[in-house]
Amino acid sequence: MAQPPEFQAAPPWLGWFQLGLSSMLAVLFLVMLAWSREQGRDLRQLRMRVETLESSSSLEKAADQNGQLRTLTQRFEQLEARATEQLERSEAERLRLQQLLVEMRERAGSSGQQPREADPARDPQPSRLPTPGASVLQPPPPPPIPTQP
Repeated sequence: MAQPPEFQAAPPWLGWFQLGLSSMLAVLFLVMLAWSREQGRDLRQLRMRVETLESSSSLEKAADQNGQLRTLTQRFEQLEARATEQLERSEAERLRLQQLLVEMRERAGSSGQQPREADPARDPQPSRLPTPGASVLQPPPPPPIPTQP
C-alpha cells in the first residue's frame, strides 16, 4: 500500500518537535499537579485558622455568659440576704408586738378591765398590727435583667 505524499517525506525536525512538545506537556502537567497540591495545603491551613478563631470566639462568648451568670447569682444572693434580713426584722417586730400585747392584757387583767378593740370612729389611727393571715413581708421588686450590648 502506498502512502500519501505528505507522509512520505516528513521533515527531520518533526520528531524533535513532537518530543519537545510531549516533554513540555509532561512538565506542565507536573507543575499544575504541584500547584494544586500547594493550594490544597494552603486551604487546609486556612481552614484550621478559621476553626481556631471560631473556637476562641466561642470561648469568649462562654466566658461572657459565665460572667453574666456569676453576676446574676450574686444579685440573687443579695436579694435573698435582704429578704432574709427583712423577714428577721419583721419576725422580731412581731414578737415585740406580741409581747407588748401580752403585757397590755396582763395590765388590763390586773386592773379588772378588758382591753378595748380599736374603734375607727374614736381612733383616728387604728392599731398598726397586721390582720391575721395578711402578709407582713412585701418582696422588693426584682432587679433589672442585664442586657447584652
